Amino acid sequence: MTDTHFLFWAAAPALTFAVLTLLEAWRPRPGCAWSRDDWILNGSGLLIQGTVIPLASLAIGDSLGRWLQPIDGMLPGSAAAFLTSFCLLDLVYYWQHRWFHGQGWPVHRAHHGARRLAAWACARNSLLAHPLFVYLVPSALLALVCHDKAAFFAGAMLTASLDLWRHSSIRWPATLATANRLLARVLITPQAHHWHHQEGAPRCNFGANLSLWDRLFGTYFAADDYPQHYGIDCRQNALEQLLAPCRLTWRS
Repeated sequence: MTDTHFLFWAAAPALTFAVLTLLEAWRPRPGCAWSRDDWILNGSGLLIQGTVIPLASLAIGDSLGRWLQPIDGMLPGSAAAFLTSFCLLDLVYYWQHRWFHGQGWPVHRAHHGARRLAAWACARNSLLAHPLFVYLVPSALLALVCHDKAAFFAGAMLTASLDLWRHSSIRWPATLATANRLLARVLITPQAHHWHHQEGAPRCNFGANLSLWDRLFGTYFAADDYPQHYGIDCRQNALEQLLAPCRLTWRS
């Protein structure tokens, strides 16, 4: 991968966020106003996932490289590295996400406290949830195994960009409905992921990149429109949600 390609993939999530934010301002879907707690939770999550976690993953990867030299780069090929990042890690994320909706619900619940979705709400979570995600230690370990670290990085940046996209809330033209259905055969689209955030605690569409895992394991749900209402009802302020599960006063 050339320096130009590396810079492109490194900038991809930021560029995606900028474009989606403009589209959300131009053609927004109906939704309630953002509260002060939303600004704190969404903003802090985006900052942590966009800067702290990537830097921590690089540091962990560097340490693993010194401790586990025999397995460093043992998986050859750029395609294998990209697919490991984009597909294999996505499968691990699918099962982790299902765990978050089971035993791990107390640390993930803040993510579903959002009463509306938008690109910048994608990383909303409790502080404890961020380091638990597969994009920290498991990602660093899989990157170590791959010989082409740049191709793995490209897959990671594409995943981050799609995460912003599937949380976005844009009123797309009706003429794109067919394109959306075609995309949904392969990817978790915004429409599909919005149903994961419908009011209550739904148990569908857990995948990040690929819709294959939900289809394969019976958790895929498709509809012709978007949900009318989002999120769960909670009585905790932003600080209490960030510190969860240290203090639990939720009601669903």
